Amino acid sequence: MNMKRILAIVLAVILTVVGLTSAIYAQPQPENAVGLSFGTHAIYFAPGNTFSNQEVPGQRHWTTELTNGLSDPGSVIPNATVGLSSGLEFDFIQEENLEIEGPPLYQWSYTEITPGGHAKAEASFKGSDHAPLYFKPGFDVSRTFEPTRFDGSDTRPLVIVVTPQDEGLPEFGIEIRIPQDNPELAFIESWDGPPSEYHLSPDGQMLSIRELDPQSSETFVYNIAITVNPDPYPVEILPSVSVQTRIGPGSNYDPVEPNSSYVKDITDMCDTCTWTWNFWDTNPEDPEDPVPVEYPISIHEGVSGVIRFEGYFVELSNNEVGVDFGTMWSLHVPGNEFTDDTVIGREWWSSNVYNMPDWTGELIDELLVDANSQVAFNRFDPYPDVIEPPDFGWYFGDIPQDGGIYVSVDKQQPNIPVDYTPGFDVSREVSPAAFYGPGPHTQTVEITIIPRQPDYDRTNLWVDIHAEETYLVNPVIQMPDPEQGIEMNLTEDGHHLSINPQSLPPIDTQWDIEVTIDVELQPGVPGAQFAPGVSVLTGEEILGHNGFATGNQVSYSPDGMGTWTLRAQGDYIWNWHAGRVRIVDLAMISEEIEANDVFMSFHTMYSYISPDDEFVNNGVLGQRQWGTVLSNQLNDPQSVIEWATVSLETGIDFGNINTDNLDPMYNGPPLYRWSYSGIEPGMNAPTFVSHEPNDPSPVPFEPGFNASRTVDVTRFDEPGWQTLVIKVKSQDVLNPWFAINVGIPENISISASIDSCYGATDYHISPDGQTLGIWQAMPNPAVEYTYTVLIWVEPGEGHPVEIRPFVEVQRELSNTIEFFGTCDTYSNGEAIVEPGKWTWDMSGEYPVAVGEQVSCSIRWEPQFEELINDVTVLFQKFLTYIPSGNEFINNGDVPGDISYATQIINAPDNTGEPVSNAMIELVPNEAFDYTKPPVPGPPYQWPLGSIINGDIRQVSVLNSEDSMPFDPGFNASCSADQTVFSQPDIQTLTITVTPQEEYVDMLIIDIFAGGDDNVIPKILSVDGADDVIIAQGGHRSMIVKLTPALEEYTVTATIKVIPNMPQIKYRPTVRIYDPGLDPSSFGVGYQDSIIYYMPEVGTWTWSADGLYQWTWLEGNARAVLFPRDSAALITEFSISQMSVDFDATQPDGDRIAISEAFITLGEVAAYDLSTDDVIISVDGVEIIIPAGGFTQQGNKEKYTYSSLSGDEPPEVTMKIDLESGEWSLKISDIDASVIDNSDGVEITLAIGELCAVEVINMHVGGLTFIADQ
Repeated sequence: MNMKRILAIVLAVILTVVGLTSAIYAQPQPENAVGLSFGTHAIYFAPGNTFSNQEVPGQRHWTTELTNGLSDPGSVIPNATVGLSSGLEFDFIQEENLEIEGPPLYQWSYTEITPGGHAKAEASFKGSDHAPLYFKPGFDVSRTFEPTRFDGSDTRPLVIVVTPQDEGLPEFGIEIRIPQDNPELAFIESWDGPPSEYHLSPDGQMLSIRELDPQSSETFVYNIAITVNPDPYPVEILPSVSVQTRIGPGSNYDPVEPNSSYVKDITDMCDTCTWTWNFWDTNPEDPEDPVPVEYPISIHEGVSGVIRFEGYFVELSNNEVGVDFGTMWSLHVPGNEFTDDTVIGREWWSSNVYNMPDWTGELIDELLVDANSQVAFNRFDPYPDVIEPPDFGWYFGDIPQDGGIYVSVDKQQPNIPVDYTPGFDVSREVSPAAFYGPGPHTQTVEITIIPRQPDYDRTNLWVDIHAEETYLVNPVIQMPDPEQGIEMNLTEDGHHLSINPQSLPPIDTQWDIEVTIDVELQPGVPGAQFAPGVSVLTGEEILGHNGFATGNQVSYSPDGMGTWTLRAQGDYIWNWHAGRVRIVDLAMISEEIEANDVFMSFHTMYSYISPDDEFVNNGVLGQRQWGTVLSNQLNDPQSVIEWATVSLETGIDFGNINTDNLDPMYNGPPLYRWSYSGIEPGMNAPTFVSHEPNDPSPVPFEPGFNASRTVDVTRFDEPGWQTLVIKVKSQDVLNPWFAINVGIPENISISASIDSCYGATDYHISPDGQTLGIWQAMPNPAVEYTYTVLIWVEPGEGHPVEIRPFVEVQRELSNTIEFFGTCDTYSNGEAIVEPGKWTWDMSGEYPVAVGEQVSCSIRWEPQFEELINDVTVLFQKFLTYIPSGNEFINNGDVPGDISYATQIINAPDNTGEPVSNAMIELVPNEAFDYTKPPVPGPPYQWPLGSIINGDIRQVSVLNSEDSMPFDPGFNASCSADQTVFSQPDIQTLTITVTPQEEYVDMLIIDIFAGGDDNVIPKILSVDGADDVIIAQGGHRSMIVKLTPALEEYTVTATIKVIPNMPQIKYRPTVRIYDPGLDPSSFGVGYQDSIIYYMPEVGTWTWSADGLYQWTWLEGNARAVLFPRDSAALITEFSISQMSVDFDATQPDGDRIAISEAFITLGEVAAYDLSTDDVIISVDGVEIIIPAGGFTQQGNKEKYTYSSLSGDEPPEVTMKIDLESGEWSLKISDIDASVIDNSDGVEITLAIGELCAVEVINMHVGGLTFIADQ
């Protein structure tokens, strides 16, 4: 068995079978009355097959039952209904006889209930009860039925054992059900047990047992024979068992007054919940009016507790799929042994799917695995195809029979700790542990396991030996000789061996495993230490967490993880199990044996910066870079190189040079020199020079690979994960290796670190998480290598950031290493390579090796951009004058209303972020009598919600009597090209301002377009302004003139106007003001709130979720306000009935009739039919009734027009009743051929300046129209 299929655990299966008989135990019968019983049952769904007496939460189940106990055989109840009045949504509602399905009313109907007959209704919760009823039943109970699978006909015993635990236990009842409907497939054949009352249903599907006088000293054992006849498919069956007893007071049937109805309060359901029974007969004279029928009524009540073992019946008719859901507890051990103890490991989760070989031979069609979780996963196996937290998805395609898949999710950093005891000792010994030279080499591995814990299932244990290839070694495990009772599986590449014994030795007895591994050192590796990884895993069942599911999916929710969901095309039988696995992992060892020399390497690099995320192999020009590394690889910890120098003699003045340790006296050309001191063993002394970014002679080269860099998220508003995907495919069969370097952009305002890497077997993440190195030996040209890197990003100081990491894919073009020898020593040397002569010198004489390498790389440069949302807040005292017309001429002081306002300007920027959950609070010195928007107080609070990027918001307070004279300091006017709208149109608003004073330092023009129910306006653009902010949605615009001169200043605003009524009048509010900002009040801060005190007002507080770059100022503003001009002229216009009749025999013989139509005028609408023409247009057919043509009925607003006989056609009759709002029109003898319903028929009615339009869709056949009612 593969190590990843680690949950082959057989557990008890629970499926849902909802519903309950009225009472299993004995109950009284009504005497010569209609008996109504009302029961509350607390049902505990016990996991597994055993229950021990204890207090448990019962899911509430309510029943009511009618029993016709009338003594006269002819006393048939003709009709009865029972209603449940409840606003609750139940998990189960009896569907039989249900005619109204609530909430708030559920109702069942019954007919012809003969004496002795019954009618009932039920409702219940299962798992979602918000107020379960706790009870202690007073007995133990168990169920045994094995095995549960039937491949052929057989009879097997179901054994039920009930042991009373409490003195005075009332009678109890047992109900056994076969959870299916076909008695030919399965039925109860017989039973054997105590002399109790037994009742078998006619179809053999249910057996009731009543034990009337149990004693606490007795044990009741019942053997029930179950016969199963599978046809044509095998079946899995487990009968359900319920044991019920009274847990509260009950009553006999108590008589109440005869009546045709009875209402029973259900206070343990809700305060207003009721059962209501009604009895009635059909009225032969009026079937719609039933006749109530009174009966003598008796009432019975009771409360019971039920312990239920649920059952299942599954025909294995479809492809059976095995599913294991695992909760994994693992401990990583760096050494060679582990002694059993309680440890702190980490928790993670897995899901296995196995297409079990069966008679169908079918594959799993397009398997999808989904994990929905709030856990911030950062480790996956394999990496998901979809990452959209909280959803993670994997697509596996088709899975053949005997095939499977494995998925795991993990939060590696920081991990999820868990305390557990593995239950065993494990140790590993390897011989030899170190390898030198080309080989071949063979290693013997001895593993010892000693079980320690008697409580664990020691038959469910796996050992996995993993020996992955690294840049140092390529190990291959040999398949051990087969052993009886032990299953072993070796992967094709020889890197993984799993061992699964059928049984283990007794506790404290050791089990030995011996494995042989062939070990090959990678080219150029002189020596390495190696030991394979060893993982020991043992599983245990999670009681009650298994079952069968049918259909196209199955789900399971492990504790602490979320929910797994498996989906596929078609229907399957999902045989699922959930288990917990304890793991101890002895880590694999692969370490280089240190060389005992000083290694001096010289490298030449050709680098090409890719402008796109994807690079396709082709000839490119590379920037040249040269460098050296002096590496102290001496084994003696005391062998410190006291000093060393590296020099470069060259005539080149480089554009990029390593300045660390560069001697200022020799910073070239003609000589560059780097000086180092105290180079300890393991330390490196690097140098580099290059022409970047402008190499005068770039080198043409072909990298020999395709590569790409992609990231899923580049912007971070809060800490989160970035997924970097790097793909490389070699195009050169001689390519010995390629390497990948990943780096995080350096910036003090961001914290980012590389967390993990997937797809690489040999990689190294620096301790600080800032760099990642990946090495791939002997790449296969047929394989595209994909590496997924998870990077944790934390924006600094709360600012959002845009970030992309540096990525470089590098390959070797040539490489030579010369060993100068381990006997001779060298204190200095030289190498002549491009771009000049390198020379090194050291403080002593050491064994030296020299290497020269030429390589090339494709690079993607890093990106970092900090996104700061700047928010401006103004605190202002306004003096506002409202002129009577559309023009204001400044002639000195005018009366000004005093108000105090604060406004926020979230100007558009590169962040695009809102000010979240903004709140303004004012604690005033004294109360104001007006606030805008209106809020209670004081203190006053305005919750503004999220202020989107590009929006402007303002609140204000005032006392209506406060005013003072002031001089605005400018002339102003406001006009619109049109103000009346019957349909969407464009309004051009023109605003002029002419400063009259030199001390007008700034002008601001506010256009307030929103806040009007009559219209939906949107400011589209503003022309002629220095600076403009149009709020998102176009409801407001702020126009700024920073340094106005003493000359006319004109701006025009284009506004889209969409009327909400048939005709409206509209022009927006315009406020022009000098803000009078005080520079001394200027403030700025990166914070979550502003507190500002205005002496005349009080203390303002702005607050919001998160941190923002706040800028604030106070000002004394002088304003001229042109208020909104808005009114509804026509509030309703509709056509309800209309027809057009065409006369094919006469070109002018058509008729138009609008028989029902409506128009309502607004309060400010003015008309005079004596001076106003009335024009009606029907899709281009126009009728003009001239002024004075209508006849008024007295003083009423009712008017009639009829064309005179002898007038030229057409003949027109029109009525308008403006009191009721009705109007009609008849036209005959007219050419209506232009009417076309392809785009609707447009009807226009104009009365003078009043005009309304409606487009209707007429029926094409006869061009008739009746509005939907």
